[in-house]
Amino acid sequence: MKKYLTLFTLLFLTAAIGVTTAICAIAQGHDDVTLTENVLIGDAASADGLIVTTMAGWYGRLHWNTVHAVGAEPMTECDYTQMRTNYSGTGYSSLYPLQMSTEPALGMDFTKVLDDNGLSMGEVTSRNFEMTLSDGRSFKEAVSDPSLGIAAAYNRLYVDAPIGEEVSDIVRLADYYDYYPINLTVQLPGVIWTHNDFKELSEYTPGTEADAVHKFREYFKIPVLADETLEIHLTRNANGGMSWGSSSVSGADMFSMNPFSAAGENACYFTFSTLTAQGNTVDTSEIAGGYGIYRIPFRAGTSTSDTGFDADSIEMVYPLTPGVEIEGMYLNTAGTHLLFVTKQDDRTARVEIIELSSMTCRQTFAVNIGDGYFSHIKVYEDYSVIITNETLTVLSESGGVYTKEFTADIVDDGAERLYITSRIPTAFDGIRLAVVNPLRDAFGLELCGYYVSVYTAAGCVYHAVFESSLDTGGAEDGTWSSGYNTELHEIAVAFE
Repeated sequence: MKKYLTLFTLLFLTAAIGVTTAICAIAQGHDDVTLTENVLIGDAASADGLIVTTMAGWYGRLHWNTVHAVGAEPMTECDYTQMRTNYSGTGYSSLYPLQMSTEPALGMDFTKVLDDNGLSMGEVTSRNFEMTLSDGRSFKEAVSDPSLGIAAAYNRLYVDAPIGEEVSDIVRLADYYDYYPINLTVQLPGVIWTHNDFKELSEYTPGTEADAVHKFREYFKIPVLADETLEIHLTRNANGGMSWGSSSVSGADMFSMNPFSAAGENACYFTFSTLTAQGNTVDTSEIAGGYGIYRIPFRAGTSTSDTGFDADSIEMVYPLTPGVEIEGMYLNTAGTHLLFVTKQDDRTARVEIIELSSMTCRQTFAVNIGDGYFSHIKVYEDYSVIITNETLTVLSESGGVYTKEFTADIVDDGAERLYITSRIPTAFDGIRLAVVNPLRDAFGLELCGYYVSVYTAAGCVYHAVFESSLDTGGAEDGTWSSGYNTELHEIAVAFE
């Protein structure tokens, strides 16, 4: 026993010494973080007044807050601390706070038939599902009733499936639904939404998730495509469980709502695409308020029986033409205007500035997307940036009135274009737009170094890469070395 204890102690001490060595190595000279500049385009003076701040850490133990003044006379200051708490981050909210989907709840479900007949799953499986119910139907007939939705197709496969053998079938959605069974995902401030209360019930308690889903299905009645099909498959396990799945059928048309939404303080605005996978337009004639942009009020909920989501007050507030190709929907920071993006043709996107108080379009802007595609809009307090995969367009805002400042090609670093995702920080001083892209290693992980790009009406006037002395480990030649790797937690940019 002593021999094994001694061996364990040696191994532990060796590991501890290794960790201590790593900490000492990376902490040595901790207060002189170095950023090495390599100017690729323009002159550093074009970035005068620009400040980049970063927060980085090593295994939650060592932390560096760095302030970097970019420009002709660069300066770097670093606040270094040691602590034994991990960085939790600020998190990122969902791009669309209200989402609707047409995908039915997939998988087997015997619940209704069992409850209606006072049976348990153990009872029916012990008889291999061979029993007659009080209404004269066999159990297999009852659980295969199309009124149960797509679960009936899974049930039918399950009751006849050999143990351990995968079975499959191709089903037509219109055989189980007249209208798409819309489901909701809600991430609104204060609204209590667990995504657990979606049972098909005959009665709905107002204020619950099930009631909200029911109200949405009643309001948004969209007939199921006659030819939409789904391939389902499952394997019945010996213990009574199952593994299951589904896939779309090649060549068949299908409809996914592809929703868009934006939330203010007490109301959410939303819409969805009416286009099918093959570019056809679904029938929206039975939607209660017609097709367009909708508004629904919300408030802080108190419980799962009072979610704070007012599904009784859905209203269509801005009509749209069915078949329009929607690209995005955004709310300005003041909560007074929507920026609504549609595709006009293969080379042009249209941005409508919609005033919420009157639900009237006050301005429109055309964005040339060339041979690329619209990506997103970054919305700030006094400006917005329209991003395509190839260009950026800056709109300044004052009192709800927008002015197009300029459009510029996004810089290409020589290997590939630097994509500006929704997480990439920018800053605008009225003339210059600055963009900061973190460097990435061979595994795609963000490093502590970064690119800095400055754009004006003349295009990209400055583009440089700054390599950080904190990036002492990471990936080299596709090999991961974690001993000295630091992690970038946050990065921001601003003009003085």
